[in-house]
Amino acid sequence: MGHPEEAGVAEPLLAIPEDNVVVHRSSDRSVVGFLYFLFFLEGIGSLFPWNAFITVTSYFDDVLAGTNYASSYENYFSFSFQGASIIFILLAMRYKQRINVHTRILAPLVIEVIVFSSVTVISKIPGLSTNAFMSITIGQTVAAGAAGAFLQSGLFGLAGVMPEAYVHALMNGQALGGVIVAGLNLVSLGVSGTSQPREAAFLFFILSVVVLLCCFVGYVLLMRHPLVISNLEKADAARIASTQASPRKNPDMSSSVNQTKRDRKSLKRYRSYLHSEDGAILSPFRKAWLPCVMVFCVFWITLSIFPAISASVSSTSPYEEWRSWFVPVCVFFLFNFGDLIGRLLTWWKPWPETANYRKLPIPVLARVLFVPLFALCNVANADYVLFKNDAFPALFMLAVGISNGYLGTMCMMIAPSLVPPGDAESVGQFSVLLLNLGLLSGSLTGFGLKAAICKCNPFK
Repeated sequence: MGHPEEAGVAEPLLAIPEDNVVVHRSSDRSVVGFLYFLFFLEGIGSLFPWNAFITVTSYFDDVLAGTNYASSYENYFSFSFQGASIIFILLAMRYKQRINVHTRILAPLVIEVIVFSSVTVISKIPGLSTNAFMSITIGQTVAAGAAGAFLQSGLFGLAGVMPEAYVHALMNGQALGGVIVAGLNLVSLGVSGTSQPREAAFLFFILSVVVLLCCFVGYVLLMRHPLVISNLEKADAARIASTQASPRKNPDMSSSVNQTKRDRKSLKRYRSYLHSEDGAILSPFRKAWLPCVMVFCVFWITLSIFPAISASVSSTSPYEEWRSWFVPVCVFFLFNFGDLIGRLLTWWKPWPETANYRKLPIPVLARVLFVPLFALCNVANADYVLFKNDAFPALFMLAVGISNGYLGTMCMMIAPSLVPPGDAESVGQFSVLLLNLGLLSGSLTGFGLKAAICKCNPFK
């Protein structure tokens, strides 16, 4: 990663410090650009399942209409997905020294393709009972959450030993993945019609499988890229040199560097990359705890609003056709579009700079103000509505998305730059863990806020 004093400047991709990464020559611009695209593509796939399950609301509304789950399925999906994510991120961190990076990324991608293929099949099976449908779907969300946890852990660990530009690529890819999901949902609804949500969902799930297959192919190309191989070897060497310098750590690990170099052209190389010694998990976190905790706060505040409260806002338009499009457009699409814009803005004007990272809590915690703003919109069964026009929740949602993308990206980029290259993987994984804890905590908070605003049980 870049040095802290340099991180605030938009460094060219080809000017990377020689002490911790491989220098990219100007003749390699197209090669580096392709590598950036591959990380970007993997970012699209890393949050794709979560975005998909919370976006296709018209399909689940239709399938579960008139059942006990009609207004609570989002809660069940959120708990099962985020709960599985957190458990498996912890497992990935605990046993990462036993699981190679190849398995931590490739296996989850395969599982996600299988999950969405099964979701596609389920959407065309008629006559499933409500309990059977919910049981199968919750099982699919658990599998997707567990796979996504290992996938994010592996990807951010991998990006952590690369220049900051590639962390940025992952974050931007995640944002574009949300836009793609929302866009695919709009296309599916437009092609099949809002009156046929099951047909629209079937088309959406097919397109989702295609996107995930592209991510699978992209990863295979990524791990064969010479710049990735070189940076992984640099990180291995730095970590093992640090291990040899410490009497508390096992010096025998130095043999893995030589083995890695011998097997460079073999698939066996994946076994030695990004392995960490036991007992060194918490040490890097102490150096980068503030941006990691701010990652938690960013997503905690966001999920307190989106989608529990924001998706409960109803359009006040007299046009029935627009009312059916209001949530897909003004909630899901605008949030994901704003999230993408926010992440791209960090490339143009990063603030705060790494040297001033202690200013992060100011803008992050100020986002709490979005909660009362949405509470005063036309939320179902609310006692008082101040912002009645549809433009207000749309603008608020766009602002939530932009601030989420901008601040979340800044936190994820700053955290690994505060530690030595050998510790960057662990910090990247801590960031992902706290991101998912923020998502789960935000979901819980959102349910409570929704119950308080509409004076209802959010699970019924």
